[in-house]
Amino acid sequence: MSKAGLNILALGAIDKRQVIDAEKNERMVHSLESVNYLKVAPENFVLFECSDEDRVVSIQQEFQKSNANSGAETNYENIYSIKIHEITLRELLLFQSLFVCKTQSDIVQLVEDQPNPMVFYKSFLEFDGANMVSILSFDSRSMSHLLDDKHADFFSDEFPIFYRNKIQKSGGKYFYRSAIDRSLRCNQVRAVSLMIDYIVKYQNNFVSSYLFLKNFPVLLEKAINVFPLLDSNVFSLKFDYDEWPSSHTNNDTHLRPYNDSIFNIRENYKVVFHEEEFRSIDDMSKNGEEEVKIGSIDTSKVYKIKYSVNLLPIIGEHIIDKDEKNGGEKTYLNSDVNFMGLLNETEELVIYET
Repeated sequence: MSKAGLNILALGAIDKRQVIDAEKNERMVHSLESVNYLKVAPENFVLFECSDEDRVVSIQQEFQKSNANSGAETNYENIYSIKIHEITLRELLLFQSLFVCKTQSDIVQLVEDQPNPMVFYKSFLEFDGANMVSILSFDSRSMSHLLDDKHADFFSDEFPIFYRNKIQKSGGKYFYRSAIDRSLRCNQVRAVSLMIDYIVKYQNNFVSSYLFLKNFPVLLEKAINVFPLLDSNVFSLKFDYDEWPSSHTNNDTHLRPYNDSIFNIRENYKVVFHEEEFRSIDDMSKNGEEEVKIGSIDTSKVYKIKYSVNLLPIIGEHIIDKDEKNGGEKTYLNSDVNFMGLLNETEELVIYET
């Protein structure tokens, strides 16, 4: 509550509800649960921040961090954030004009006539959290203009513009689709290539990999250049957690499987590297310095350790060992996708250099 009025945050499960403000204007109140679709995994949390004119929806992951004084403390790691803008009358008129255009050429002309393209990158609750770039992804010419490097000053590394969108269908229900999915359905290969280039430059992190879980085989089938994706950090998660040893006497490279959620890996070092030889130096020292000296481990040579997770296997057939959506039972996903077989059939040989 402030001099400007009262801010309301709906915590219920109702998607949105219309209310009337003090000036008799119609307003739409969106619940916090209405943005659950933005979660990367079910165990993620949603944080809504409202400071002055900035409204930000953040997807976070909870974790426990040990503290010598207070014991375990609950912390939250930010995964990604979306900035929600308040729509202006001019922007509303522009969007209405776009929706009544009779041809794609009219849409392209209207897009190119705008002196400031920032309006197309803004996310609005009126679009259920989407932005006009995602909505216009059915047209390669519009995407070519909006994703051109001449507009780089308007691009943001902090707030992504490509993420899963919520689209209403009949009966008050929704389905969820990304801008890349929409372009593929419209066979806009050029638009998909432009979005991949943008993602590699400005959304170059593991969160973007979830945009390609279902459509990566389609990219290969349509001969879309996927080398930039495979050569980026999109399918590679590099991490440095306190729970994982940052140094060790073993400097060999090891490849290990991991079947749990990527957001639980922080606490699973001893599950992934369970052998005695991978004990951390701290664990070895807990039994006394004498054991370290006379043991088989040479502590005179200690090396910096780097960790990374290859996320490409989730594109092909993989297993969720304990799937919450399936009552904690084992679930097989993408059972019809032979990822290595798809790579073997592609003519884009340069991908094997990644």
